[in-house]
Amino acid sequence: MNILIHSNNIYFNIGIAQCFRDIQK
Repeated sequence: MNILIHSNNIYFNIGIAQCFRDIQK
């Protein structure tokens, strides 16, 4: 269960990073 939450956090952070990149462009 912890591994699943951890992987979800990683994908969530990647999604936020991509959103910020799109805003900066």
